[in-house]
Amino acid sequence: MPFREERRKQFQANRRLRLRELHKTIPGMSMTTLHECVTVTLGYHKLCASWVSKMLTEEHKKKRMGFALDFLTRYAKTGDEFLNHIVTGDEMWVYHPTPESKQTAQAVVRCQSPENQEIQNFNF
Repeated sequence: MPFREERRKQFQANRRLRLRELHKTIPGMSMTTLHECVTVTLGYHKLCASWVSKMLTEEHKKKRMGFALDFLTRYAKTGDEFLNHIVTGDEMWVYHPTPESKQTAQAVVRCQSPENQEIQNFNF
């Protein structure tokens, strides 16, 4: 039980903790056993943090509604000329470079987390 609570607190403090880093703190345990403890006992799996789910929060919905109302107001004032200044897309993913690599952008999350329903799982 002490192992469980101590490691759970460690993961909650740093969701991007890697198995290799954790292995350095527990040198007597093999990587395979450590992986099993993290995934089975603690119930965590790795999730690539650079991907964003399409599940919108209430704040995102309010922002979208605000933009839509702003566009309609501008369209009412300027007519079709306003439409020539809008760039649109159909829910496509756009590459956004970040300084961190994919490996360092991975986070560890609980398997039962409700926000992970639509997100693809990655193995350690």
